[in-house]
Amino acid sequence: MERLIEGPFADCLARNRARFNARVALARHLHRDFEPDAFRAHLQDAAEPVVRAVAEACPGAADAAAEAAFAVSLRLFGCGHIVRGPSFPLIQAAWRTLLTQVPHLLTAGPGTLLAGVSNAICNLASAPGANAELWLADMRRAAPLCGCADELIDAGKVLAWRRGMAHYRAGALAVWRRLPERLARVTLGLEPDAGPSPRALRRLLADPWRRPGTGEREGAGTLALVAQLGGFRGFGGPFICPPKVGLQEGALLAFDAESCWTVHADCFGATLQRHAGSSPKRESGVVRDWRLSAGGEVSRGLLKERFALLQGASSTAATAHTLAVTVPQSHKVFLVAEVAGNGRDSS
Repeated sequence: MERLIEGPFADCLARNRARFNARVALARHLHRDFEPDAFRAHLQDAAEPVVRAVAEACPGAADAAAEAAFAVSLRLFGCGHIVRGPSFPLIQAAWRTLLTQVPHLLTAGPGTLLAGVSNAICNLASAPGANAELWLADMRRAAPLCGCADELIDAGKVLAWRRGMAHYRAGALAVWRRLPERLARVTLGLEPDAGPSPRALRRLLADPWRRPGTGEREGAGTLALVAQLGGFRGFGGPFICPPKVGLQEGALLAFDAESCWTVHADCFGATLQRHAGSSPKRESGVVRDWRLSAGGEVSRGLLKERFALLQGASSTAATAHTLAVTVPQSHKVFLVAEVAGNGRDSS
């Protein structure tokens, strides 16, 4: 491989020229859409800054960082759909602007962080409603507060949930509880040294529709249509026919004539995930203190609100915090919840 750059990365490439050239040749043989020129440009523009940052922070770790950057880059370019996709420039930006902030975190296992950050961006970019660009901005803010690579990875999991991956909620909350206090605050969009106490934050997070940082709820909130998700399969949605909803082991499910999905939703987003088990044998109806009239009026305790979209519902199901509704002529699942303000995170 010809000398691409000056400095520690170029030195490592030169010392291992034959081995690296052989790996590139194999990649070109296995992946007919492998683009050597684009690969070289990526090494120059994204991998080199990472290796240089590691070399400046810990010269003895430079070769390991170079090996990892080359290996992860080669894997990315073996997946042509990634390097030609819209998320790839964001992956390169993450290498240049996020990982170069924390070279000391790359000294122990550089490949893990390089691959982990790249995979996170790919997943966020492909998830409807998620925002990979905001996730990266959040990660840049959180990175200086991370004392080790595991903390950066954990922060990334919490931030992926906060930026639209609603199905990560349970795992993200478990991770969030073990983060250092200042880092935990930042992952929720708060200032590291201000805002609710940790105990108050835990209470707020128990309600999926309560945004951290908005203070304790005073009095009743309002009922709002907080999410619409799904759609007709012919237009890119999941459902072949208008779905119904049910409740199984505490989880909201949406199902049509062929398949079943788990409904995940909170103030940060809403997603549908394929359900491995069977559909409910029958839709479970409204539970707890939720009520829905034929005219579309939803009531919960003393709260009432009419939603024209929900008239003549075909099925309903509810958890303690969320009412799911379907109607006969729609391929959507409608979610109603009690919220304070608009119920969605806008930070």
